[in-house]
Amino acid sequence: MALKRTAPEILSIELGPVRMWRDDTAELVRLFGQCCDTPPKLTADDYELDDVDEDFDTLLKQGVKEIRQFALAGDDGRVRLQLGATNTVEITAPTLRDKGALTEASEIIRRCRRFEFTTSVRALLGASILSVVRLPGLSLPLPTWETTTVIYTGTRAQSPTFWQRKRDDIWINGVSLAIGGVIGYFVNELTG
Repeated sequence: MALKRTAPEILSIELGPVRMWRDDTAELVRLFGQCCDTPPKLTADDYELDDVDEDFDTLLKQGVKEIRQFALAGDDGRVRLQLGATNTVEITAPTLRDKGALTEASEIIRRCRRFEFTTSVRALLGASILSVVRLPGLSLPLPTWETTTVIYTGTRAQSPTFWQRKRDDIWINGVSLAIGGVIGYFVNELTG
């Protein structure tokens, strides 16, 4: 009987761009840390981390509010999580425990995917303009729907609410709409 050497099973998932908070990141580290026999190596941008909560808190106090690259590597690369330019999770020779952790992690990542309203509006506007105006010899790339991955060093509870972030924009747009409506009405009355 001849024995064949088989390649180990690799469970790999590519993720879309995410906007993740410190508590989400800490939960992912806890889940994938359970899959490793030794504590995983953590890096965020150019920093090596020991504990996500403590180290992100230190970074926040230093004025670092966002991380663009986050990586987790455990068991000599058997378990890998990469967030940033490429968003992937890869587990070599996954056990049932690893598959369960990956299922829970995918739920966390799914809730961190965000619909970017401004990017979507720009993409629709760009596509509309390009479909109406077709200039010969002019090739413009269409705006993309994807956003970049951002990991916030603060927790979700520390972040301002939507109303706190957008209150001024909403008021300015509302007042502008009212003034524009009044001016449009009077211009129509004078010219009509």
